[in-house]
Amino acid sequence: MFESIKAAWRKFAAQKPGTRFRQRYHDSRNPGLRRGTVRRVVALTLGVVLIALGTLMLVLPGPGVLVLIVGLGFIAEESLVLAKILDRVELWIRRAWRRVRGR
Repeated sequence: MFESIKAAWRKFAAQKPGTRFRQRYHDSRNPGLRRGTVRRVVALTLGVVLIALGTLMLVLPGPGVLVLIVGLGFIAEESLVLAKILDRVELWIRRAWRRVRGR
């Protein structure tokens, strides 16, 4: 199980920034994967729970932003609109980080 998670992460990280979330969405729509309804419901439920926990961790101790991002990633696998938004946000964060590091 952990090997498949590692392989999925490596594939995600190897994608070109700004296209990763959309590519993951399209990959999840591949008919050869045979993803069932139960798996989709679990992914959406886990995403919502992680978003709720991440929001709580913004005011409580814990890695709130990281948990929020992971939760959004789970939901983006099922939502093309959110996948496009996360791709744009990734590019925006990368540009901002370059500006900060350049100073």
